Amino acid sequence: MKTNINQQPERQILLSLADKEYIGNNVSYIPTQVNIDSLESILKSHNYSPISWYSNYRLGSNFKSTSGFCIDSDHGMTIEQALDKLQQLGLNYALITTKSHTQEAHRFRILIPFNKTVHSYKVYRTIIDAICKHFPQSDNAVFDGARQLYGSPDTATYHSHWDGKDFDVAPLLVAGEWDSSLRMIDAHKKQFVITSFKEKTPICCPFHGDDNASAFIEYSEESKNHFIRCSSCGKSFWKIKEPLSMEERCKEFYSIGTGIYQISITAGEFSMSEIGEKKFEALIGAVSKEERDNAYAWLMQNHHFKDMKKVEHIGDMNASATYFEVKPEDALIRVHYAPLEEEICDNNFIDDYLALQFGIYKDFVKAYIAVYCYTNYRKLPFLILTGKRGAGKNSFAELLGEIFQPLSIAWGAKAGQFTPEYEKKLLTADETVTEDHKQYLDLKRQSGSKYLPINKKFQHPYQVRNNVNIIILSNARYPIQVERDEIPTDDKDNQFFVFKMERKYTAVDATYAEKLRARLGHYVRTELKKVYNALNIDQFRYSIPVPITDYEKELFASSATSEEQFVDNILLKFKDAYDGLIPGYEGFLKKGLVPSDFIEDTITKVDKNKVVKLLRSEGYLTSDKVTRDAINKDRKYCYAATALLTTYLSA
Repeated sequence: MKTNINQQPERQILLSLADKEYIGNNVSYIPTQVNIDSLESILKSHNYSPISWYSNYRLGSNFKSTSGFCIDSDHGMTIEQALDKLQQLGLNYALITTKSHTQEAHRFRILIPFNKTVHSYKVYRTIIDAICKHFPQSDNAVFDGARQLYGSPDTATYHSHWDGKDFDVAPLLVAGEWDSSLRMIDAHKKQFVITSFKEKTPICCPFHGDDNASAFIEYSEESKNHFIRCSSCGKSFWKIKEPLSMEERCKEFYSIGTGIYQISITAGEFSMSEIGEKKFEALIGAVSKEERDNAYAWLMQNHHFKDMKKVEHIGDMNASATYFEVKPEDALIRVHYAPLEEEICDNNFIDDYLALQFGIYKDFVKAYIAVYCYTNYRKLPFLILTGKRGAGKNSFAELLGEIFQPLSIAWGAKAGQFTPEYEKKLLTADETVTEDHKQYLDLKRQSGSKYLPINKKFQHPYQVRNNVNIIILSNARYPIQVERDEIPTDDKDNQFFVFKMERKYTAVDATYAEKLRARLGHYVRTELKKVYNALNIDQFRYSIPVPITDYEKELFASSATSEEQFVDNILLKFKDAYDGLIPGYEGFLKKGLVPSDFIEDTITKVDKNKVVKLLRSEGYLTSDKVTRDAINKDRKYCYAATALLTTYLSA
């Protein structure tokens, strides 16, 4: 029996078709548009399904889309009851009996087309539930995402109706139209997988089968969800919000030793804080004991450090955004900081600024900044910038700090209980370094140490590889204490660039710093990249040749500790006595003898033994015992002068 009611021959239905067989071995199904006037013969001559599969391979995990749903009635509903229900619902349909149909036991299938292609198996399941409320006798096998239907016999009864409405799926798409199983192809014809929450990538629209990248996958901060916007379709397709996986829920949390830590990038900066178990459970939304147990088990298996020994903070010119790598097997976290963004292309503006401020040392400063940008853990010299207020010292330091802004900090140059500054790349000390010899030794230690200890409040102590570079700014003529006998003689081995800056402008431009910053991002990526590529940093102790300026020579010449100053004063007294200006000692000194009572007469409030020890350590007296010597019947206890002292006295 065949009934055709108001059939519309131009209508087509998309079905996946395979050769007719009853074993179920055929897995290759080809999507085919079938005219509804040919539908009866197709359902009798092919195995079929309204589902399309990726690679045309029938497999539940390959579910791609579906154009409709097939009710498979094997449990007591008669054809007449089914037709009455379909008429009540006003649906379009095609009903055909199966191989096992008899007059006593009706067996049939009902193909119900959708008014819109469905691209999510989860949505498909929801639609099936809605339809099967009207046809509860349907076989549960229809829920299978790989469901195919055997072709009916040639004698099968067929009914159809195409003057009603297709099943409206729109009310069931409120939560979204696609999920993570949707396969997307990017502009390079490669499969694209969402790996972050905020990517925007051109793709081929999966909703109309376009071979061109006419769509974008984007992320809405407002909805906290992805969507696909297609210019050809003129529509946006939202992703179905799914419960976060344990990996997504726990992605910021790590077990370190016996504690739980939240590790993240917050406002562009690395953050690591210890939290309690209760806070961890609340933050990941673990309500039940099973969820909590699963979360702890996941941490132990995937995010556990037996110990966390070091964190590496590096400036990364290739990073588009700041991110971190976690390496539990190495007890290491490595944080990559992205550089200042590009804004304006105007390299001459920056070059002119550097030439104005540093004159003949412009190329040195460019090389310094290039090494700072493109390397990590390379030694660079101290920059010691002096000059009056308004000379541009702070402006230069602030500009350099903008390149990797989170890695730059104003620094007090004093050791303390907490040392967060050691994980930075640039420390700027402004009027905080003094002529304190101990502070100088601390600076040398900090610049020479391979690792530095990090102590922060409420955080697990750890070490960082020393990536620190230091700029010292001061209005003082001699801003830092140095060892005067360490004065460099070769620019290949010079640790200090000492430069006095001068005010080079007359009119004030309050926007000048912002103009420099706007051009700096492009400058470091282009001009300084070329500068860096031309350097041979391995042949210099501090990566580049460091000019020995007149200001540096003056700094070393004027630097002396209190002990060195004391020795200088004693030597001047010795010289006066040697020249006869202080009577009674000239003959002894000219014979290389230093009378003990002369030292006692020269010093006040200082222990003579300490003075002798100091003169010996400085190389002016030998370590020989005191002798008793006479000059013109004047007998005195004497120390033996070294060649260094006799040369000094006779000069």
